[in-house]
Amino acid sequence: MYQFAHIDSYARKPKQGTRSAKDIANEAERHPDHVSHLTAQGITPQEPIRVFGCSPSDAVKQAEAWGEQAKDVKGRKLRIDAPVLLAGVISYPREGEDWQEFKETALEWLKGEYGDNLVSVVEHQDEKHPHLHFYAVPKPGQAFNDLHQGRAASAEAKRKGEPKAAQLRAHNKAMRAWQDRVYTGVCRKFGMARLGPKRQRLTRSEYMSRQLVEKALGIAERAGAAKPQLTQQQKDEILSCAEGREVGLLSKERMFSEDELLEVGHRAVQTGISLQMTMQGDAAAKAAKELAERQIKVDEVTRRTKAEAEAMAARLADKDRELEAYRAALKEKENVLAMSEVERQQQAAEIQKLEGYRNDLSDQLNEAEEQLRELKPEQYQGPRP
Repeated sequence: MYQFAHIDSYARKPKQGTRSAKDIANEAERHPDHVSHLTAQGITPQEPIRVFGCSPSDAVKQAEAWGEQAKDVKGRKLRIDAPVLLAGVISYPREGEDWQEFKETALEWLKGEYGDNLVSVVEHQDEKHPHLHFYAVPKPGQAFNDLHQGRAASAEAKRKGEPKAAQLRAHNKAMRAWQDRVYTGVCRKFGMARLGPKRQRLTRSEYMSRQLVEKALGIAERAGAAKPQLTQQQKDEILSCAEGREVGLLSKERMFSEDELLEVGHRAVQTGISLQMTMQGDAAAKAAKELAERQIKVDEVTRRTKAEAEAMAARLADKDRELEAYRAALKEKENVLAMSEVERQQQAAEIQKLEGYRNDLSDQLNEAEEQLRELKPEQYQGPRP
């Protein structure tokens, strides 16, 4: 599980290729003409659940009203395509088990981050992961950049005459700081990593180990912030040092001395510290046990994967050896065939040579017979061959 959160700014009339504040509100409220991104995935749109403040549409109305009276840095009427609404998303993994607590923690953080400017928060459950949409609007006398630290940092760099690249760096630095605040204020408490595995260039096993550590830290931190509950026995033990005395004639009341009250307070503090330490210790032990168990599973998967990879490598090496042997046999056969072809050609040449010898001998024999006829014609009276 890793953190997913972002913010953006929207105007009354969008620039080409962007969306307006009304478009964003219509999408959040699942208006029929703004749900194509869901229906294309076969998802049936569901009504949003209001978590805080007004509806997204009412937030847009407040933003538009602010835009009507707002002035730019030069005192001129605000352009209609200038941002008036800050909208954002904070998401929680579907496989997580603490959505309700995550939602409450995120809402408290948003209230602390945006104060009275936070006007609307709604919940969506109809997409891959549950998430909150939140909306903030400037108050009269405020600038929009008071809400969006990235735009404020970029504008400050521009005011100093810095180039566009420096303005972009200032914007990105401010937004990373915003992401860090989301992490420390919300996501870390629920074992969510600040960055995903691709951004950190981690293997899956490394990332899973990092996730387990984050979750263990979150459990321990939440236990530290929890309020311990005293049992009746603990309450009786704390009050056992204070006997007091009854006063009053008609309506009896028990009064305690200053020393008794101080002793009760001291015991209460000691008991509270003991309870808190016990809770933290239990939570830490639980987190450590869960971390160890899951680490064992990760190690088992890692070892199994490594063993499978080694076995596959061995099989591949065997196949490579078989292939080399086949290539060697094929080469040998090619050599044999090549030798056979050479022998055939040599035999054909020898036969041709022998035929040439035979022809030469036949010619020589004919010449010899002619010479004999000329020398001893009486012995060769027959017809010439």
